Order: sequence, then structure tokens, then C-alpha cells
Amino acid sequence: MFISADFKKRCWGTYHPINKRNRQLPCVYLYINNKPMRFLVDTGSTNSVIAKCNLPYLRTHLQNNFTLIAANDTKITVFAYKNLKFKINYLQSHHRFFIANIKQNILGSDFFSRFKIDISFKHGHLIHNNRTLFSFIDFTKNTKQQKFKTDWTSLKKLMTLFLLLMYLTLRILTIHLSILIVLP
Repeated sequence: MFISADFKKRCWGTYHPINKRNRQLPCVYLYINNKPMRFLVDTGSTNSVIAKCNLPYLRTHLQNNFTLIAANDTKITVFAYKNLKFKINYLQSHHRFFIANIKQNILGSDFFSRFKIDISFKHGHLIHNNRTLFSFIDFTKNTKQQKFKTDWTSLKKLMTLFLLLMYLTLRILTIHLSILIVLP
């Protein structure tokens, strides 16, 4: 899944720890109109909301403005709402998303209740029909380091195989050379 650095900077903002163990807010990826978008899992939100910066990917136009009220009584300007096609792992359907002036896409309780998705914060999974639908993105680890670690493990295996093949090749060459020396 390729997402440009500019897009990340504009739409994803900065994330802050929610507890002393430096855990981050749980987020998941959804494909909306075949574009990957990151959503904050927010069970306290009654609505699912997409940030206005994603508007070019949504193929929709701004309509009449109205407001939603956040839990801290902040007014959020909503520009439109639209039924959008989404996909998350094996689950794909349509859902109504509000398009508002926010920094982070929010997946609210309307989404989880409509599609009967359970959330396991303990294990970091979204569960649908007793199957893991998605594992939360773990922002406590650096993705590049994690990828390097995975690549390093693979590289160790490849190097072991390579050395084994080199050893066998040298053994075969030694045997052939000894045969050639004995023959003349």
C-alpha cells in the first residue's frame, strides 16, 4: 500500500500517546473508493467522519454546511455526507460518512454497530463473525525498523542457504578435482 509523504503530512497529523506505556490511539486502514485511508477507531463518536483534505478522492462536491458537536462541546463544520464504498480486508459494503473540517478520519460507533464488528483493545483486533478483520496499527514501533527487522530475518535465512550451497559446491568441486588429478 503506497501513500505519499505529502498526503500523510496533510491528512494524518501528529499522534500523541494515550497512556504511560506510550501506546498510541488505535487506527485502521479502510479503502474508500479504492484509496487507502487511515481511520481512528473512536467508539465514543456516534458518526464516522472523513477529513475534508480527502475530498479529491471521494468524488463528491461540498453541499450545505451544518455542524456536529464534539464531546468537549466543540463545533465541527460538516460540508457533506455521502454513502461511500469501502473495503477492509474481506468486508466490503457502503456506509454513510460525514465530510468535515477535522484533521483525523474517524470510524465511529455507527460503523461498528451496523456491521456487527467487535473491538478487542486487549489484543488489538477488529473482530467480525468470529474472525479477525483487522489488527490495529501499532505506532509505538517505527515501521522502517520493523520492516528492516523482518528483512534481516529473511536475509539471515538466505545467507544460511547461500553458505550451505557454497559449501556443497566446494565439496563437489574438490571431489571433481581429486578425480581429475587421479585420472591422468
